[in-house]
Amino acid sequence: RKAIIGLYSDLGNSIQHFTDVFGWDAPPSIDCVNDLIGRAYAREQEGFPKLDTDEPAFEVIQNKNKFDLELYNFAVQLRYQQLSMR
Repeated sequence: RKAIIGLYSDLGNSIQHFTDVFGWDAPPSIDCVNDLIGRAYAREQEGFPKLDTDEPAFEVIQNKNKFDLELYNFAVQLRYQQLSMR
């Protein structure tokens, strides 16, 4: 079994890592991937205002998503561990 972590914030390296681990012949064009993901992300964000981290609502959202944030931070750590094992 394989557990592979990819991060949107490090998309190029993540795609290359997937290519290496799964033995793909060639990675998809990173420009194509960036374009597809960027457009999908823009659609998801449409209509949502930016939230200032100084607003009380930000802390409420953080508290309600505490475990999601912990999982994300764990995934980031795991991703960098995977990179160091290459």
